Amino acid sequence: MKIQALAALLTAAPAAAFFGVSASKKQSTFGTALNSGSGMDAYDVQMKAYAAGLPPLNPNQQVATGAPIAEPNYDKLTQRWRKKTKQLATLGPASSSFEMIEKLFLAGADVFRLNFSHGEHQQKQELLDIIRQVEKKYDHPIAVLGDLQGPKLRVGQFANPDGELLQNGQAFRFDLDPAPGTIQRVQLPHPEIIEASQVGHVLLIDDGKVQMRVTGTGAGYIDCVVEVAGSIKDRKGVNTPDSVLEISPLTPKDRADLEYMLSIGVDWIALSFVQRPEDIVEITRLIMEYNPQSVIRPHIMAKIEKPSCFYGDSLQRIVELCDGIMVARGDLGVECAPEDVPILQKQIIDECREQGKPVVVATQMLESMIESPTPTRAETSDVATAIYDGADAIMLSAESAAGEVSSHVHSGFDLCSIFVRLTHIVSPCLNSIRKSLSSCSNASSIG
Repeated sequence: MKIQALAALLTAAPAAAFFGVSASKKQSTFGTALNSGSGMDAYDVQMKAYAAGLPPLNPNQQVATGAPIAEPNYDKLTQRWRKKTKQLATLGPASSSFEMIEKLFLAGADVFRLNFSHGEHQQKQELLDIIRQVEKKYDHPIAVLGDLQGPKLRVGQFANPDGELLQNGQAFRFDLDPAPGTIQRVQLPHPEIIEASQVGHVLLIDDGKVQMRVTGTGAGYIDCVVEVAGSIKDRKGVNTPDSVLEISPLTPKDRADLEYMLSIGVDWIALSFVQRPEDIVEITRLIMEYNPQSVIRPHIMAKIEKPSCFYGDSLQRIVELCDGIMVARGDLGVECAPEDVPILQKQIIDECREQGKPVVVATQMLESMIESPTPTRAETSDVATAIYDGADAIMLSAESAAGEVSSHVHSGFDLCSIFVRLTHIVSPCLNSIRKSLSSCSNASSIG
């Protein structure tokens, strides 16, 4: 099936209609207002009335588009309804109880992420049940995002359980031989990498801690020279920034996880390691195949973390085909130069704004808060920059899944209030700020 033929099936609604509206609420009063003839007008009135403690809007009441709407007293509104940038929180060992999930919700989380790279299906079901309990308790829709692991490319095992220490300039071979690795070679059980590699291509091992460059290829092997020395151990990850691999974006595990996500009714499905537009077509086809009778299709979020997404018009087509985008800065920062990530982030956000698709900025937003109750100044600036650029949501990963989560939600640092202040201060004058920055920048005076 051609990409163009499927594109018509993937029309996305505005970001505000997605984040924070769960499948279990789509037929509720909120959902009815959202789907009425004057969609967002009715939905906005409903939310503001709910937050201000006013009588709810009759779901059958029509709100004329463009008609004046009586505004409730904004002094009574909760910060949740006033903020314009949503928050995604990843659930993990430190945030798996009703108490902690409730606290994260009250602290400002709009969407909860279930990371299918870790844990069993039963654990995900337990987390989902708790989320729905919180949703019911506060009569507030909470969206759930299921994040697929994606293809993890790894080297084989070494004879030495401690691995091998490679030196700059030494030769090293990757091949298909399952024999234990040595100081000179190791198995690479992914023939797709060997077939796609060319002389001059870079291979990154263990998130870039070891870097090699291909010097030769042959039947079932590639020869490399070590450019960045380091230790290489069993089952360490391999990144191929210069190659587009002819592999499916969904492993057998991902397909089983996808089918399970559909059975429990997640609202969003995040596809990892998207390389090309065809990957979105494939997961869309699988969703239709696994869930043909479903009236409500979960939204598809493409995680941008491969350089191939920026080849030609690939980014434009990926954004067009999916319902939302995640700027996954972790692997993107491994496969691209770290100094390129801010530029690529802005490029992705601009493309999403151009096409009216929601975009999430993720990874190391508030990394120091894994151990500290307050963020660094640089992290606060990073969050603010993402908001200034127009991100629809910010995602917390290990910050909410691990570490001292209990101290975060009790500390004086309130993510919700920070986001509200930033978006309300910046939004009214964002255009003038951009104009002044572009027309009279003083960057050249710095040197």
